[in-house]
Amino acid sequence: MLWKGRLNFKQYIPSKRHRFGVKLFILCDCHTGFIMNFIIYTGQQTEVKLDKELGMSGSIVMTLMNSYLDKGHVVFIDNWYTSPILFEKLHYRRTSACGTARSNRAGLPTFPSKLQKDKQTFQHTNILLALKWRDKRDVHMLSTIHVPDMVLTNKIDRVTNKPIAKPLCIKDYNDNMGLVDKSDMQISFSECVRKTIKWYKKLFFHLLDLSMLNAYILYKEKKHVTLEFTDFRLQVIRQIIDKYGTQRNSRRVRPSADKPLRLTARHFPSLTGGGSRRCIVCSTTSKRPKKRSRIKYECSDCNVGLCVANCFREYHTLQAY
Repeated sequence: MLWKGRLNFKQYIPSKRHRFGVKLFILCDCHTGFIMNFIIYTGQQTEVKLDKELGMSGSIVMTLMNSYLDKGHVVFIDNWYTSPILFEKLHYRRTSACGTARSNRAGLPTFPSKLQKDKQTFQHTNILLALKWRDKRDVHMLSTIHVPDMVLTNKIDRVTNKPIAKPLCIKDYNDNMGLVDKSDMQISFSECVRKTIKWYKKLFFHLLDLSMLNAYILYKEKKHVTLEFTDFRLQVIRQIIDKYGTQRNSRRVRPSADKPLRLTARHFPSLTGGGSRRCIVCSTTSKRPKKRSRIKYECSDCNVGLCVANCFREYHTLQAY
């Protein structure tokens, strides 16, 4: 989330479009894009169960996946999180994993430094596959669910005019990754964030956008309809206004207390029972100059202070006093 103001846990990531901001770690469903969990990075106070063996990146994955472990799910992650020890821990919790890896990641095997284009090399254990494939640049992968097979894609090589083949783990990774970026893109088209000097206000509205996106995804899955996100937001806004919206008069006018009861029922003056009250007729009248009168008499039925002499009679007999 973009933020350039003062904030002690503001992050600077030069590779991102918004280089300065508040960092959120998000877990998305691969098929629908539904946001299942997220963590706001707040420095040392980040709500993560830190595992020293995994480090911060691996601990974030385990925290996000805490409610989904031991259920046979598959998680796709990028190279900032990927490590052999993390994938082994996930495997022992009945959770498979696949992701790109950094070439200098601890525990990653050593591969030949040079490969021909579209060639791959790999090493594996009983549960983990480590693979290096040469495309325009070297790509390192880790997976606990794939075998080192090559599969054809729908793309054609412009030079050889033949279908392009990729390792199966890379094809699955490309098909399932990118939902977090897609959610950011959808929100950016109609976000409700406005300029503010308070970071927590901007974060609140960003979370509101995430909630609206989740509601949109659930609506489409339930109703099986084709609807743009912006149109869905407008429908929600109109329904909220119809149910809770009220029109207010922007002009400042004298408070209206013209209830029929005060003109028709029987009223009698009484003492306030201690202290004094402001006479409502003297302070709001339109027939003579206003003045502030503190009196000890009131109409208990109308619950207003009134002078006994003239104001009590005018208040209970005149529509406009």
